Amino acid sequence: MAIRHVIGCDRCDRTFTSDREAEEHTLSHGDPRDVADYIHRKTCTANHIDGCSYEYDSWDSPGSTRLRYLDRARKVLELSREHGIDLRELLEVLA
Repeated sequence: MAIRHVIGCDRCDRTFTSDREAEEHTLSHGDPRDVADYIHRKTCTANHIDGCSYEYDSWDSPGSTRLRYLDRARKVLELSREHGIDLRELLEVLA
């Protein structure tokens, strides 16, 4: 019997078996924190042991690294809304 990879959404009861579907669904909420997480995952090339504190920060008490990515995310969301560009397409071009 194969093990099935299931990803659940934190905001609703939906589950997904594909990382891409789960990611698209999460981004569809338009939460800047989710967009910041996506941008970090796709663009950060720092050493995550001592070169990037993103994973050590939390959204309850974000440090400077998370705040920089959050600022980027807000700008991307604003561009997407202002120019009617699909968020996913814009993120893929920028990342």
